[in-house]
Amino acid sequence: MRFQTKITLALLLLLLPTSLYAGPIYFLSPKTNDTTALLFDKIQGAFPERDLILVNLASTESLKKDGAFYIAAGNRALERVLEEQIKGPVLSVLVSRVAYHQVLESFPEADTGKYLPVYADPSLEHQFALIKALFGKKYDIGVMLSSKTLYMQRNINAVARKLELYVDIGIYKRPLSNRHVIRRFKPYDDVNIILALPDSTIYNEETIRGVIAKAYRENQFIIGYSKALVAAGGLATVYYDIDHTARSATKALEHYFNTKTLTLPDLRGNFGVEINRHVADTYELDIDFTEKVHEKIITILEECCGQ
Repeated sequence: MRFQTKITLALLLLLLPTSLYAGPIYFLSPKTNDTTALLFDKIQGAFPERDLILVNLASTESLKKDGAFYIAAGNRALERVLEEQIKGPVLSVLVSRVAYHQVLESFPEADTGKYLPVYADPSLEHQFALIKALFGKKYDIGVMLSSKTLYMQRNINAVARKLELYVDIGIYKRPLSNRHVIRRFKPYDDVNIILALPDSTIYNEETIRGVIAKAYRENQFIIGYSKALVAAGGLATVYYDIDHTARSATKALEHYFNTKTLTLPDLRGNFGVEINRHVADTYELDIDFTEKVHEKIITILEECCGQ
């Protein structure tokens, strides 16, 4: 009898679904460009057995579907799910930290407990670890914040303390113009490194050339926040390309399918490093190859933060 019970239990286990979630996945995008199309294809390729549905936001049809999982690609898609009071689960992709924060602030009553962002811009941990990988602890770091990024102040200080780095934060409440940028950067004459955040109040088409020119004259190194900024005259940045984003998104989805909990998995090394060798040579900096810097960042984060 006991043997028969064991067989019955074993058969029941075999009949149980391998995933706790079997509903449809809606990939929401305002328009299908090369980036969103590639991300859609990569996620679909990771889950060929799943029903992944591409939804163009031009459609006026309600997005609310019973038992659905939503992937919101970009700011507008995130706004749309909030407008329709969708409680999730929602995975937000191709959105910066600042944009995500601003969109959620626009919907203060929204229930976003089941929302998870996969950010397009590098984390503070990665950027500060990059600085430490390049320079150790010998240089002071300046960070400029506006009203858009002021919410990050506490986290900036916390991450800097973890990594034993000194950071000087300046706050500017009004947009910078090119003719004011040199004067407004005055508090940073005593720092060696400027950590740039994706804040269009401070870093925009009108100001960026002035920021880079002043940094060059003051022997200051600009770190972050994108490959484009590095190409324009910054020294280096961590970045997440479409492969990194797809990897994070698919791992988050996989975790949700198996556990019904929405969390970003620990993907060590899921980032790239961009270094402007011309800038490094101009400053006569002896910087390791990109692969070595990548390894150093992982080691630094493992030692300080367990990441």
